[in-house]
Amino acid sequence: MSDIGILAYGSLIREPGAEIEPLIARRIPTKTPFPVEYARLSQSRGGGPTVVPHQIGRPVSADILVLNERVSLDQAMDLLWRREVRKEGTGRRYVPDNTLNSVLVKVGRNYEGVAHPVHRFSRNGQGAHTDCAVAGRGCGCERWKSSCRQGPPHLLSLH
Repeated sequence: MSDIGILAYGSLIREPGAEIEPLIARRIPTKTPFPVEYARLSQSRGGGPTVVPHQIGRPVSADILVLNERVSLDQAMDLLWRREVRKEGTGRRYVPDNTLNSVLVKVGRNYEGVAHPVHRFSRNGQGAHTDCAVAGRGCGCERWKSSCRQGPPHLLSLH
């Protein structure tokens, strides 16, 4: 069994980031073990929709990015958090923040042969606040998919 991996879905599959990519030993194609939905609007994507774990969603295509054996669990959490909050290269450490729009990192157990898969989790993904759904944007995000020829890659990668 591999020790540590990052459960990647959405844009993280194709764009793991400059810090994570060189540490990937292999990829395991899978589905998320939790439902995911277009439930937030991303400031870093020009207000475009982004996917987060959410109770009204469904499992989606994912990869477990199995990290090389030199990466500790704490390092994996830091790497994922920095990638998600666009702080790569800063060396900042992940500290859980329980504010409404904070990006949280959770550690799973024994999924697809990986002892400790880490993944992004948003407190607001549990229904406290969902930009797309509550704003009535019908976030199947057809508006975004039809606005460009093929749609943003992170939206099209969900199956």
